[in-house]
Amino acid sequence: MFTQTDYIFIGIAAVPSLIVLFYYLIIFLRLALYKPQEETPNPKTQQGVSVIVAAQNEEEQLPRLIEALKKQNYPLFEIILIDDRSHDNTRIIIFNEQKVDSRVRMVRIDEKPDEFSSKKYAITLGIKAAKYEWLLFTDADCQPNSEDWLAQMAEHFVEKNTFVIGVSLYEQEDTFLNDCIQFETFMTAMQYLSWALWGSPYMAVGRNLAYRKSVFMDNNGFYKHIQVIGGDDDLLVNRLAVGEKTAICLQPSAQTTSIPKTTWAAWYQQKKRHLSVSKYYKWEDKFRLGLFNASLLLTWWTTWVLLGYGIYHQNEWLCGIAGGLLLLRWIVVISVSSGVQTQLQSRVKLWSYPLWEVLYLLYIFFIGWKGIRAKYMQW
Repeated sequence: MFTQTDYIFIGIAAVPSLIVLFYYLIIFLRLALYKPQEETPNPKTQQGVSVIVAAQNEEEQLPRLIEALKKQNYPLFEIILIDDRSHDNTRIIIFNEQKVDSRVRMVRIDEKPDEFSSKKYAITLGIKAAKYEWLLFTDADCQPNSEDWLAQMAEHFVEKNTFVIGVSLYEQEDTFLNDCIQFETFMTAMQYLSWALWGSPYMAVGRNLAYRKSVFMDNNGFYKHIQVIGGDDDLLVNRLAVGEKTAICLQPSAQTTSIPKTTWAAWYQQKKRHLSVSKYYKWEDKFRLGLFNASLLLTWWTTWVLLGYGIYHQNEWLCGIAGGLLLLRWIVVISVSSGVQTQLQSRVKLWSYPLWEVLYLLYIFFIGWKGIRAKYMQW
C-alpha cells in the first residue's frame, strides 16, 4: 500500500505533530486542569508586603493605579513609587500622595550609573528601600483586577516559597492589533505558567510578580544582566526561581490588566525588546521553547506537503493520514487552549485559532530573530 518514500513522507509529517501533541496533552493540559491548592499562610510573612512600582513620565496613569493600590484589602503594606527621572508631573503626584497617606513612599532618581539599565536601577533602589520581606511588583499603566489582588497573591507567601508568578493580561479593544496582542499574551502565559507547574519556571511578567527581598539581595539582584534593556522580570526568574519554591496565582481577581499598545510600530518595538532577552535564558529553556515553536511551524509545512504529495500520487490513504493529523491536532490544541483560557479568563477568539497561530509563528520567527540579533535596544 505504501512505498518507502511514502513512509518517509508520513514520518516527516508525523514527528512534529506528535511533538506538538506532547506539549498540549502533557505540558499545557496540566494548566488547563489545574485546581489551586490552598496555602496555609505563615504569620511571619503576613506582617507586611512592599508593593513596588517604577514610573517614568506616568502622570496620566499613575493616579489611577495609586487609588487602586490604596483600596487593597490587606492589613499591612507599603507602596513604594519610584520616580525614574520623570520630566512631567509624576514626581509631584508621588510627593503629594506620600503627604496624605503614610503607606506611600517615594524613591527619587535624578541620574543613573551608565552601567545600569534604567528600569533595573530603579527597581533595585525600590527594593533596597522596601522594609518588608515580600515584594510585589506591577507597572504604572496596570490596574489590579480587584481589591483582593494583594491578599490573594499574599496567600502564596508561605515559608517554602520564594517566587509567586501572577497573571497579567491586556485590556480588550475591537481592533485587529488587539486581537494579535491578546493571542500572543495568551500563548506566552500558557507556556510560562505550565512550565512553572512542572517545576521549571523560566519567566514571568513584572506587571504581576512577587518574590522575597532576601533572595534578590543574597544573589546580587540583576548583576548578571545589569546592562540588558528589559529582563527585570523574566531574566531574574530564569536565574533564581526554583521549581519547588515557585507558586503560581491564577485567580482572575488576583490578576492585573495593562493598557495595550495601539499602533503596530509601538507593539513591534515592545515585543522586539521582550524577545531580545530570551537569548540570555538557560540553554534548557531555550531548547524547550525552540522545540515547541519549531514543531508548530513544521506541522504546518510537513502536513500540507504530505497532503499535496498524496493528491499528486492519487493516494487516498496518504491524504487521509494528512487530514487525520490536521484534525487531531486542531481538536487537541483547541480543547486544551479552551481549558487554559477558562483558567486565565483570557480574551482569545478560539474560533479563529489557526489564523492566530500562523500570525504568532510569523511574530516569533521574524520579531524574535530581529530581537535576538539586536545589539542595542531602546526602552
